[in-house]
Amino acid sequence: MTRGTDASISTHLGETSANRPGSSGQPLLIVIAGELEWEDILRLRKVNRALSKISRSRDVWQTIYLRYLGTRIPRPYFLPKPLHVCGADDLEKAVVDWEAEWPKVIPTKQRVLDFSLNGMRQIPNEVELVPGGRWILWGHPDGSVSYSDLEDNSGNGLFNLLISPPFDNEEPLKTKALLAVDYATEQEGNQDVHHLRCFRIAVATCRRDSLSGERNTTQVDVWCVEVAYGDNGQAIGLRVKARLATFQDYWPEVRSDRPFALRGNFLAYGGVHGLEHSLAVVLDWTEANGKMSAEEIERVYIPNCRPMILRLLPGSRILVVYEHTWGRNGRKVVVYDWGRDGIRSAAPLITELHRHIEGLSTGQAQSVFFGNNISILSLDDPNETRFVLKTFDSIQEVRLPQQPPLSGIEVRQEEPVVVRDLPLPPVGGVDNLYTVREFCGYQRSGGNMGARRYSWANERRDGQPVLSLRESKVDFEVTERFRTHGSRLFFDEISGRVVLLNAGCTQLVVVDLLGSNFV
Repeated sequence: MTRGTDASISTHLGETSANRPGSSGQPLLIVIAGELEWEDILRLRKVNRALSKISRSRDVWQTIYLRYLGTRIPRPYFLPKPLHVCGADDLEKAVVDWEAEWPKVIPTKQRVLDFSLNGMRQIPNEVELVPGGRWILWGHPDGSVSYSDLEDNSGNGLFNLLISPPFDNEEPLKTKALLAVDYATEQEGNQDVHHLRCFRIAVATCRRDSLSGERNTTQVDVWCVEVAYGDNGQAIGLRVKARLATFQDYWPEVRSDRPFALRGNFLAYGGVHGLEHSLAVVLDWTEANGKMSAEEIERVYIPNCRPMILRLLPGSRILVVYEHTWGRNGRKVVVYDWGRDGIRSAAPLITELHRHIEGLSTGQAQSVFFGNNISILSLDDPNETRFVLKTFDSIQEVRLPQQPPLSGIEVRQEEPVVVRDLPLPPVGGVDNLYTVREFCGYQRSGGNMGARRYSWANERRDGQPVLSLRESKVDFEVTERFRTHGSRLFFDEISGRVVLLNAGCTQLVVVDLLGSNFV
């Protein structure tokens, strides 16, 4: 229904006696209300007392939430607690928070958390804001992982050890570690689970025992981490459920700025052979499990791609954001079919380093990247995957058709398609590559200068977007200490939370975006 239809809603429902309190027709009205849009349910609240009660029904909001999930709300998406524990208020908030427009000026609620470095095992080199905005994962150079609960206002237990370092029998000369997290696979495996029940973490820890680097050992561990819930259905912490795999691999260079990705049974990482040959590597961690010699592990190589960001896609595809820049427009983005075109070998790639592998083009537009993140999302349509690219002056919404099965020796090639290219004015009136940081989600972005709300092209039945691009100002002034090199910014689209971390990892600011259209 369209806006301004309060009278038509009440007239239609007034044709029966079911809108009177105590009427036996209320279950029918709940079924009918569940077929309405969320805005119409909020309008029912203004009609009369009986319809106001219908508008607060848990059954109504659960029906709307389940109808939107996979059609307008992409996966992975997580409720704050198990679905059966969520009340009407929880489900209403989940739907309205996702669907409502932001006001022109977004009010905020802010908290500052001061960290003591004495409470850390080591200063973290990897930081991950978990979807839902409650937990932060800290990856430390020794391979350990800790976490913080951003809802804990007690000031105690800011750093909770989650995973111990893999090398604890003797002190190595130096260690470096990389962290990759997979939130999608566990929910894809059981779509009846709507809360963050568990997720997977891969930790690659490189141990150097000599200054020459001749005795480097890289151990990779894959863990399943679960969220612990109390009797009331509220989350109370994170804990390790199981170690899924452990193996040793030879990585010529492990640096904190090297990309590392995990999805399903596959790991991907970027490496360098020699001084100039950059590549991406994909391996099946379930096949590598238990192997303590790199020569036993088969890898798939994509040479000459110099990756800065890697994202594993469904099937045997990988999205690569190149390390080198293309002027003011950002970094080249390419999708490769590693299963079809990659070079398979159990030995370090030497003889074919100069081989070129053709990537899939982005069809309708040249995709270049100038952003901080890329989230891979999907709807219930099994034929495509979606992601959003932030360029210097636009947001590109990209659909990637699902990989078709092989038919004999012929492979039908499916190209990614940019379905919408939204030209952008600079956020907050700032046109500076080095001061504007922006995290783009499925239909919202947040940054240190403002926020945006946009829609995908096919959200309405006529194939048009529900909302046009809208700029908002965030009522929060970012101080200079969070603009310096090394400071970090995160945005969680599910909770509408922005998190800023200073370069020294001693202070963290939690900014919750509020407003009458978002609460």
